[in-house]
Amino acid sequence: MLNRILEEIERTGSVLSLDELSRRLEVEPGALEAMINHLVRQGKLRDDTRSTTSPLACKAPSCRSSCPGPATCPFATRLPHTFSLVSKDS
Repeated sequence: MLNRILEEIERTGSVLSLDELSRRLEVEPGALEAMINHLVRQGKLRDDTRSTTSPLACKAPSCRSSCPGPATCPFATRLPHTFSLVSKDS
């Protein structure tokens, strides 16, 4: 099943939600999430969310010093939790 996850991600070549990948592989989302986390620990997938400083992205950079912070900013949006294939050359 772990190889099927990697193959489906590679075959698609675009962003897939956990629900969509779950549907394609006919696996419960909770079980799929655990398998994805296992693939991250194995170094076959990279957790893109951990490589950013914040899971929020500001949509109004003009706030500057008057920014109330990401937790209360009306212009910030939560980024999706994403994973990428680790290149076979790495």
